[in-house]
Amino acid sequence: MTNKWDWFGRRHMVLVPLFAVFLCFSFVMVVKTIDNQSPLEFYGLLAGAVICNCLWAGIGQFQIELFPTVVRSSAASLTSLSDPLASVLIPPLIYLQRYWPALPYLFATSAIVVALIAVYFVLPETKGLLVPDTIEDMDRLNMASSTVHSAASAAHWATVGPCCGEDQALLVENMESNVQESEEE
Repeated sequence: MTNKWDWFGRRHMVLVPLFAVFLCFSFVMVVKTIDNQSPLEFYGLLAGAVICNCLWAGIGQFQIELFPTVVRSSAASLTSLSDPLASVLIPPLIYLQRYWPALPYLFATSAIVVALIAVYFVLPETKGLLVPDTIEDMDRLNMASSTVHSAASAAHWATVGPCCGEDQALLVENMESNVQESEEE
């Protein structure tokens, strides 16, 4: 039985909610600029907070598939550390409202734009790929994803055409041989 969401890439699990939070914060920024006491601010912030929960699910899935087994727990700990760190750094931004009521939301939307760019251009697509077991497997995954825009595109071309699939096919072959070697030991 196939899942109807199999077509949805892992990077999109982060990009779509992140963009939705950007829209919510941009809406709140406009509302605060027009009317500082509008109740619409509450609804925009509530929607952004709800969507952030969806964002964390995508980040969790990404960290499982992106990092090799040997460093996966350390990477998960580092990702989890970002939450309390943000809890310490974000509250002082509220004091920026003294200068302009929408200034804290301008900082938040700026950070979201940087995150959107980083997710789109830096993180490889991991949907449909084998989870890397070693650092070398992760390096090969990064090399394959830099050959074309993402590793998922390489997997697609490996099945569709001869253009770019050699890197992905080599990656899968090397990962399978590493698994066989580890089973023999």
